[in-house]
Amino acid sequence: MATKTLKMEKNVEAILETVIFIKEKVEKMDVTLDEHSRDLTQIKKDVENGLDKRLKLEVRVTKLEALSH
Repeated sequence: MATKTLKMEKNVEAILETVIFIKEKVEKMDVTLDEHSRDLTQIKKDVENGLDKRLKLEVRVTKLEALSH
């Protein structure tokens, strides 16, 4: 009986170590994901600003072209 109990305790310890390992990995992935999400948000803002600037420039060029003809 004592041998069975020792085996179960070792199994429980192994499972606990695995769970802790997985939990640490998931926490690291969460941090990485948060960093990438912030990067993507910044990229979206940059693209929107760039598009706005290009559209404004296109309007100016079109007006200048119309004036020169």
